[in-house]
Amino acid sequence: MRLYHFSDDPQIGTFVPRPVLVPSTRVTGMEWLNGPLVWAIEEDLDFLYHFPRECPRIVIWAKDGTRPADTVKWLGPHRAAAYIERSWLERCATAVLYRYELPPKWFEN
Repeated sequence: MRLYHFSDDPQIGTFVPRPVLVPSTRVTGMEWLNGPLVWAIEEDLDFLYHFPRECPRIVIWAKDGTRPADTVKWLGPHRAAAYIERSWLERCATAVLYRYELPPKWFEN
């Protein structure tokens, strides 16, 4: 499994865990998810992070149970489709994002 972290910072030398800005209510035993963490995303879902951090978006993709006809209808030959607000179009088009690959042994899912 490959894990990535996306950032607009081109010079992250050391990843320092930090708490989330807005903690979520967690079930017992999962409170640690609000604590200091470095977030990483699996390669299969990396397309969710090909946007500036604050960009509101809706992303759709096919899952194992998706009917082939629906995949063709909604995605055509693409892996996923994203919808953003028109006001974000230029920011997305000009954004520079960096993908850092992280060692899977440092993470749990």
